[in-house]
Amino acid sequence: MKNFLHAYPLKKFASIACGRPKRTWMDLTFENFAYACLPLVIANQTGWDIYCQTNFKAKWNGGNLASDIEIVFEDVNDPFNEQVMAHFGYGVITFNPGFLFVTNEGNNLIVKGIPNMLKDAIQPLEAVVETDWLPFTFTMNWKFTRTDTWINFAKGEPICRIMPYPRNFIESFEPQYQSFKTNPELARKMNEWGASRQEHNNNLSTGTANKATEKNYLQGKLKDGNKVGFHQRKINLKEFENPNV
Repeated sequence: MKNFLHAYPLKKFASIACGRPKRTWMDLTFENFAYACLPLVIANQTGWDIYCQTNFKAKWNGGNLASDIEIVFEDVNDPFNEQVMAHFGYGVITFNPGFLFVTNEGNNLIVKGIPNMLKDAIQPLEAVVETDWLPFTFTMNWKFTRTDTWINFAKGEPICRIMPYPRNFIESFEPQYQSFKTNPELARKMNEWGASRQEHNNNLSTGTANKATEKNYLQGKLKDGNKVGFHQRKINLKEFENPNV
C-alpha cells in the first residue's frame, strides 16, 4: 500500500507547499557558495511548509501568563489574524496551521521549524504527532528566547514544516560503538577524504581553492573516483492536490 498524507482544511488561512531550496542567508554567500553543500539543500526541501497569512509583531516581557506576550497586527481587521494567538503562556506564541492531517496506519507526523531558516530571539518547538488515528489538529508553537524584543512575522513566511515519519522506525536501530580496527577500509577512506578536505580548506585561506575539486559529495563520488550506487541530489516531493476542496 502506498503511503498517503491527507490535509483537511479547517480555516481559510490554510496554506501549504513543498519545502523550498532557497534561503536568504545562503543567497548572500560568495557566488552562492552555500548551495554547494548538498546536505543543507536537501534538508531545506525535505517536507512541506505551512505559511503565515498575516503580518504581525510580538514581544514577551518574561512572565508566565499569556497576557505577558503582546501581539500587534499590522491590520487589526485582517480575518487571518486568528491564525496567531498566545494562550499557553511561558513565552510561547501559538499558530493554528488550519489543517487536520491524516496519515496511513503506522506513520506519525513530525511538526517542526523550517530547516536552516534563522530567526533571532525566538525558537520553534518541535513535536511528533500520531496522525494515523488522532481526529484533531495540532498547533505550531514558537518560544521566545529573549525578553523585551519585538519579533516580526510576515505574511507568506513559513512557520511550520511537516514530515511523515514511520512510528517506531528509530527504535529499530541497534546503536553500537565500533573500533576502526574492525573496518580498516573505512579508516583508509576517511583519512583520504580528510586529507583532501584539509588541503581544500588550506587553499580557501589563501584564496587559491577551486570549488570544483570539492564536489565529490555533491556527485556521490569517493576519493578514488568510484560513484556510490544510491545517492540523492534532489528532492521530488509532490504538491498537495485539489487546493479548492
